[in-house]
Order: sequence, then C-alpha cells, then structure tokens
Amino acid sequence: MENHANTLHTFTDWGVATYSKFNPSDSEDTFLAFKSGKLHGRAIFDVVNGERYKYWVKEWNSFNPGHEHPDQNMFLFSPNGQAFITDALYGQKHTFLNNVLMFGPSDLGECVKPWIGQLGECDKWLKWKVPEAKKYGGELITAEKTSGIVHIAGEAKDAYHRNLGLKSVYRNTILLNPDLLFVLDHIEVGITNPLKHVSAFFHNTEVPFQSDTFNDKLQGAKVVVDGQAYRMAWMKSDGSSPAAQIQVNEFPSQWQKIDPKFVNVTFELSKPFTRVMYVLASPNVNLVQMDFVKTSEHLIVAKVVTNQISYTIHIVTTHTSPLIRYQNLDSTRFAKVETGDGREIVLGKESGPQVKLQVNNMSTDNAAIVVSTISIGVLLLGSWKFYRLLRSQRLRAIFVVVLFFVISLLLYSALSVNTGSLEEVNTGHLPRVIVTSLPASGAELLSQMFQNNPDFLYLMVPSNILMTPIGEVDVNSFTDVCTLPENSKHPKIEEWLQSLVRQPRNFMKYSIYDDIVAEKEQAGGKKKKRFADEDETIIQPLVQEDVNFKEYTNEALFEHSKLFPDALPVLELSSGSWPLALPWLHNTLKEDNLHSLYVVCDPRMWINNLLIGSPSMYEELDIQETLYTQLIGTSEKVRCRSQKQFASQFDSLRDVLVSKNVKPHILLAHLWLAHTTVVMEMQKSMKSEKMKMIVWEDIVRNPESSIDDIYQFLDMPTPPVVKHQIVQAVNSHVYTIPYIGVIGQDTPTQWQTQLSLQQIQEIEEICSSLMQTIGYSKVTN
Repeated sequence: MENHANTLHTFTDWGVATYSKFNPSDSEDTFLAFKSGKLHGRAIFDVVNGERYKYWVKEWNSFNPGHEHPDQNMFLFSPNGQAFITDALYGQKHTFLNNVLMFGPSDLGECVKPWIGQLGECDKWLKWKVPEAKKYGGELITAEKTSGIVHIAGEAKDAYHRNLGLKSVYRNTILLNPDLLFVLDHIEVGITNPLKHVSAFFHNTEVPFQSDTFNDKLQGAKVVVDGQAYRMAWMKSDGSSPAAQIQVNEFPSQWQKIDPKFVNVTFELSKPFTRVMYVLASPNVNLVQMDFVKTSEHLIVAKVVTNQISYTIHIVTTHTSPLIRYQNLDSTRFAKVETGDGREIVLGKESGPQVKLQVNNMSTDNAAIVVSTISIGVLLLGSWKFYRLLRSQRLRAIFVVVLFFVISLLLYSALSVNTGSLEEVNTGHLPRVIVTSLPASGAELLSQMFQNNPDFLYLMVPSNILMTPIGEVDVNSFTDVCTLPENSKHPKIEEWLQSLVRQPRNFMKYSIYDDIVAEKEQAGGKKKKRFADEDETIIQPLVQEDVNFKEYTNEALFEHSKLFPDALPVLELSSGSWPLALPWLHNTLKEDNLHSLYVVCDPRMWINNLLIGSPSMYEELDIQETLYTQLIGTSEKVRCRSQKQFASQFDSLRDVLVSKNVKPHILLAHLWLAHTTVVMEMQKSMKSEKMKMIVWEDIVRNPESSIDDIYQFLDMPTPPVVKHQIVQAVNSHVYTIPYIGVIGQDTPTQWQTQLSLQQIQEIEEICSSLMQTIGYSKVTN
C-alpha cells in the first residue's frame, strides 16, 4: 500500500486549512481543519468590494452567499480516525451550531437574546444583505507544520457586529501530536465594554457528550466510543473552569432534521483581555496537568503535561506586530513550543535541528532577583564592617545615604527585567527591505507580496507622498552607469536613508491623506452609478475599460500605516541608479538588517516594455541621450567621470553609443547586459546572504513558491492573505503595470509577437551568455 504522509493544505481563497493523510483506507488517520475567511471566498469578496467589473457585477446581488454559515474561527478534530469535534452539518444559520464563540448581553442579538453571534445569523439563509455583513469575514493568520506540530490560527473580530466593540477574537489551534490538541481563545474588548460573557460551543454529530472533571479541579466533557473516552478540559487564565451545559437539540435543515449534540461553556469576560485554553485528548493520552504559566498584555505561556511528555506553549496574542512577536519569542513567528525532552520548536520556522534547551525552572526574572538579593547581602555584610571603622557621625550619615542609593538601584534593576518599553527593544534583527531593478522590469509586481500584510509597509520611492532628497548623490530617474563605492561618504543621503528605514511614517506627507478625506466627505458618500442603465439585463462583452484593476491607493496606504504602526518598511527604489549602489546601501544600513531584492526580467521582455507605445518610454525618457551624457559627454554633472568609477562592463555600451544611429533595441541590449552583470558580480563579491536576485517570470509562473522563497529569505512568516493576493494578481487579470499592461500567464511571452524576429535574434546575440546563466532560453538559432 502507498505510504501516505500527513499533509497540511491551505486554501487561501476560503481561509481554510486542513491536516490529514487524505488516505480513505487509513481508519486511524488524525484530521484537523480550521476556517477563518471572507464571505464567499476572498476572490469573490474582492470582486464585490473592489467593484472589479463595473458593468457585470452589481454588488452581492450577482452572487448568493446565503448558503454560508456564521462559522469563522471554527475547527474540527478527529484524533486517530474518531470524530471528536465535528460540524453540526448544513442547517439553520445559527452561530451556536458551529464551533465558535457568542457574546452577551447585547441588544443587537435577534434569535437567542441576550446573546449575539456572528453577522448574518438566525435565518434559513445567511443574511448577507444587511449592511454590516458587507465586510463580514475572518482572517487566516497562519497555517504551518513544524517538526510534527501543526499550528493554525485565525482572527474573527470582523465576523461580529462592529458595535460590539471587539478588538480581537483570536483563536489558536496547536496539534501537539496526533492525540493531543491545544486551543487558545484570546478576546480583547475595551475597559468600558458592556459585554459580560463569552460562550464557546463544541459539537459532535454522532455521540452525545457527557460531563467530565479533571483532577477534581477543572471541568470538562467527553464522548465515549467503544468504552474509550475522548476527553476535553478547559480553564480561563484566572484559574476558573465553569461547568458546561450538555445539549441535544433538534433543528430543521434542507433535507431532514438534524439533532446536533454539543457542549456549551460560558466564561465571564475580563477587561481588556480574556484568555481561555482547551485541551482535547484521545484515549491514547492521559492528561496530567494543564495550567497558565504566564499571562501578560501580549503573551500567554501555558503548560500541558501528559503521561508521555510535557509541552510549554508560548503564544503572542498581539499577532499584528512583528516587533512585539520578536520581543516575546526572539522570532517573528506567532508561537513556539518547548518540549519536556529539551527541544524548542518555533512554529513556522524550519531551520534544521531544533534548539536543545537547558532545563531550568528558574525564570530570568527570578534569577535576576536572586542574584540581586545575594549582591545586597554581600554588600551589607561588607558595609557593616566599613561602617564600624568610621569614627565621624557625619561620615557615617553620608555612607548610609550612599548605601541606600546603591541598594535601591540594585532592586530597581532586578524588578525591571523584561519590562522595557517597545521603543527600547533592539529591532536590528528585524528585516528592512529595499527593492531595486532597472525601470520597466516589472518590480511593481512585488507590491502584491507585501501590501495588506500587517508586518510590512510598502512604499514607492519617489512618489507623491515620499520624495528623494536633493543631496550629494544625484539619482537619475532611469539609470546611472556610475557605481557608488561601498565606503564613500554622503552624509545627507545616509541620514535620510537611515531615518527612512527606521521611522518611515515621519517622511510620509500626511497632508495628502487629509486632502483625500476632505474630498471623500465633500462628495457626501454618493454612490456612483456603475451601470449605464440600472434596468439593463443584457450582459455586454467585458472589455478592459470595464475593469477596476487592483490598486493600492494612498488612502489605503495611510490607513495601513495607522492600523499597524510597527509595520516594517519595504522601499521600492524605482530608479535604476540604486542597484549599482547596493554595496554602499548595505554598508550604510548594516545596523538595520537590510535585505535587498533585485528584480531582473528577460532582456527581450524588458526591451519590448521600453519600445512599445507611442510615444515609447525609450523616447519619453530620451534614454540614448541620457546614456551618451553619462558615458561620452563632457558634462561636469556626471559625478563619476573624474573618479573613473565606471564599471568596465559598460565599455561595450560606450562603444555602441559612439554611433548616433544605433538601433534602440541594440543599445538597450547592451545596457541590460552591462547593468545586470555588474549587479550580479556585486552580489557575488559581497558574499552577502542579505542580497537576493528575483527572476520576474518565476513570480508569474510560480507565485506561491516565489513568495515562500522571498519570505524565507527575510525570515518572516508568509501570511495566507498575501499568498492569495499574489496568486490572484498573476492569474486573474485584475492587476496591471502601466508599461506592461494587464498581468497574466501569457505576459512573460508577449514580446514574442511584439518584437520582430530580427530584433529578437540581435538581442539574443548580445545577451545570450548571461541569459543562459539566469535561465532564459534562446528562441532563434
């Protein structure tokens, strides 16, 4: 029989992750599933809310999300083939028929007052037409398998009515082994929020639950199958563990009545944070202990001990901040697990053998206090002997004051361990990113790998909100044949860059954001007429002008900046001058953990991008004259002429420029060859693990593996939302780059029909050696 391995699958469109062998013949296969996604899937959600097809789609009326359930942050668990926590099957759209949370009391509830669940609940169909449901959905935060441990987490605050004031409804499921599941619910509300209770539900369609207790202290529930108990227990971070209600109710469904069997456990809400953990175990595991070790504003540490091994689980609940995650985990991931056999497993980070820990029950805080106490004792002993030697009362008084000050300082140091503010945290280990390329290489596509990710703030430089300063380095808007020596000094531009990567928001022109808001308010929120005739029912053929392409507006950028103040900057330096300054950039920003991404595309595609259109970019930028001035002209403005800092690779380009009648594609082929060769040799000579070349066509053809590769290079987690975003951008014809057009799977080969055969052949003759190195094939002999 074929050997099936357990596999984690993530369906980014629906926000679903499943873990299983997917082998029907294996009756003891463990299955775990989790859902936290957008209404009707992210693609349709984007089509509706982004008004992608103006004449085809009339908001949600063009779709039918009524079959969906209020089930964001729901999980299913079948250890070793036995259904333990299941779906309640298809039926009425009640939140309590799903394994999620309800809140109370609230006047907003409709069907189970004073309780309220997720938006759209209560009827036969999900009520997607109510205004609040337009933004309904959850967010799959992470789905990773590391060293046999599976971690899936989701944020569902947007699945509830915004007037409830829920700031976070964050659920983590961690499959510690095939028999043991750890679940944590983190709920954040305002101090004055009127909600008082949260109620959790767990279902089983086959076997009724029974009440259970654990260690005569914690409440729980179990299902018994063939005499074996599948058990779960729960507790809140304050130690409380209320008894559950065990229910079996009958509800109508489309085909027949259903009688879901479920556990309902209700906790008092603490303000501002409520943390509840649940541990679910198969009969193969005896649960010995479960407890919260530590809870703080941003972190929980829980311990689970079985008859086989112990686990200490660290979860950062402020999941949108890479700084806070790093501060608490020494990693940008979301959680880590320490095992009783001495392993530390950072979930989502496969880095070879896991770190072996020195088993030590004393925390850093306690160790600091103990050391300080011993120091004070030694100090007092020595001080008493010195005190007795002093004869003058005045000297003794001065000595006592100084001694009191020293002891106070020691105590303050001990009690201040790990309580430093975020500003005091060394963030040098977190990546700052720059993206460089020759203009017209398609580098803009990388924006779809970073935008809408709370960990990053993607900025174009220059743009109408962020300008390049006038300094010692004159940055040509197209390219520059002058290299910038690694150790050269340019104080103004250095200070600008260092400040920009550390505090990018200080440089953003917020006056533009104010103008955007003013214009929006002046418009009065009037709805645009998106149909030529509201009564027209005939579908017209779709043309490019009918599509609202994906666009990251200044308004969205400013909102992202305000929502996620700890987002790390990604600077797309659009000038082709910057790649030749990469050694200098890395030296200038060496304390900021700079990672550079250099985007290169097929020279035939690049040249085609510059030559198509009327006027073409080649003509608009007057590229021939620009290069002539830099390489041959007499202008003193060319900064590197006197220092002879031209790279030798540009010699062939200079020879071509001597002829004023050089063909544009010949000139551009020599430029691509020289520029790309210089950058690749710089990368090789620097031997830097923080420089990476990105082949543009690889992103289009293999978007998922490309984004995984880039985020691994940055040592950052890849959010499912961003993975879906880049897949959609290259496959759905909803993203456009001005000089290329609509991006699709055919984009990398469009040059084959737009360049002449002679042009292609001449480009290949010039660039073929480097093309082959990068992985491009010739199409002519």
